[in-house]
Amino acid sequence: MTEFREQDLTGALFERVSLRDATFTQVFLNAARMHAVDFTGAQVRGALFNESRMRGVELVDVEISGALKNVVVNGVDIAPLVEAELNRRMPERARMRPDDADGFREAWVILERLWEGTVARARTFTGIPGGCPGLQAGEESGFPRSGAGEAGSSPGDPASGRGAVRATSRRWRISELRDRRSAVA
Repeated sequence: MTEFREQDLTGALFERVSLRDATFTQVFLNAARMHAVDFTGAQVRGALFNESRMRGVELVDVEISGALKNVVVNGVDIAPLVEAELNRRMPERARMRPDDADGFREAWVILERLWEGTVARARTFTGIPGGCPGLQAGEESGFPRSGAGEAGSSPGDPASGRGAVRATSRRWRISELRDRRSAVA
């Protein structure tokens, strides 16, 4: 297997090249042009797609999770539609973007209640004997990883890791809210 580490391949041309099962970590594809590329089964995590254009693409059985802003699909900005649906499913969500001190206090109360539910679910996670080892009362550092998936994984899908992403994202929001709350107070 060829390894490319800390190399500048700016302007490189790859034609009829198989990168199947390749791993890309901290790779910059800014302004890259891709034509007739097969991303079947690709897993993309922690990626920026700012100012990206996809033309003539087929999106079938695709799951997107993340922040959406100005996402236009076939001429329709879907970001506000997704936002409205998520807020409909969880009305408290809209209050999680406060712009004043009282709003931050309200959001903090909501986050604490939601986090308590997350911790309670982690303690009853059936994939780990005795619940979630290492999780102490009042602990905010998150959940340990296990070989079968994450402590916050969706029931019935322990290997998905989706719950862990939510838990990590929630921890980040808690931390961000705490920092922003301190700045407002």
